[in-house]
Amino acid sequence: MGTFESTGGRTTKRLTEAHAEIMGEAAGDIAFLHSVLCQCGLPYRPTDLRRWERRQGRASLLVEAGEAIDPATGSFVPLGLPHGERPRLALIHLTTEALRTGSPEIEVETSLRGFAKSLGVDVNGPSLRMLRDQMTRLSVATVRLGMVGADGRAKQVQGHVVETLDLWSGDPAQRSLWPSTVTLGASYFASVTQHAVPLDKRAVAALAGSAVALDAYAWLAQRLWRIEERNGQTVSWQALKAQFGPDYKREIDFRRRFQRTLQHVLAVYPSAHVEVTDSGVQLWPSRPPVERPIMQLGGVGKPMD
Repeated sequence: MGTFESTGGRTTKRLTEAHAEIMGEAAGDIAFLHSVLCQCGLPYRPTDLRRWERRQGRASLLVEAGEAIDPATGSFVPLGLPHGERPRLALIHLTTEALRTGSPEIEVETSLRGFAKSLGVDVNGPSLRMLRDQMTRLSVATVRLGMVGADGRAKQVQGHVVETLDLWSGDPAQRSLWPSTVTLGASYFASVTQHAVPLDKRAVAALAGSAVALDAYAWLAQRLWRIEERNGQTVSWQALKAQFGPDYKREIDFRRRFQRTLQHVLAVYPSAHVEVTDSGVQLWPSRPPVERPIMQLGGVGKPMD
């Protein structure tokens, strides 16, 4: 069963407070993320790759780096692949705002700042510049979401998460690129209204400093409640390393780090029934972290299969 014990220096004040609040109160604000993005994540670290492909189970993700026009020069500038926790937070923000308003058009010049502040993310100085950079990378990247159903048929959403965006140059001396208004791609918006997984915003805030923790939380949120086998399912360490630790050379190092990450995730997902074993991680049928999805979105939580 998902339990939490304070481990001193390993446990931040934010995580401890979130654990106590989630244990003591019903779900607060709800955040959302597409079900495929809950299973397949973006790069964790900077990379020179222009193409990123990941597969987990029957879900597949393909991200191709894009280019954005520089208002100061009028030239297209190649940007790298989005990576780390910030584009993950941006994806959650865009998905949540689109479902909250029922519109694919999202104002992010101020709302993204507010969202970042609510998650405890620094929005000043270097941190804000990194947030701007990652948001822009995400906006211009081509994203393909795919799922092979149990019947062997494949479904795919392709194009851009963001269809159109308004860029402003900010400080001309820094030539910073920043999307102030974005419109989600029609295919992505249609898909996410049917295949969004509800997340507890308090949990997202508590885990905001770790891309791996955000991925692990979203993965469990979309998977545990769908397990039907009474004996649960075992995910091997080899499979977990491929999904959450591709940069680790040694499996033993990944195991040690992932177990600490998993403890943090279970702190903010206390209803998760998960057991670490020598062979991997045992997943048992569990209640979802949020049990009151927005009912007018009839497909919320529905897997893309």
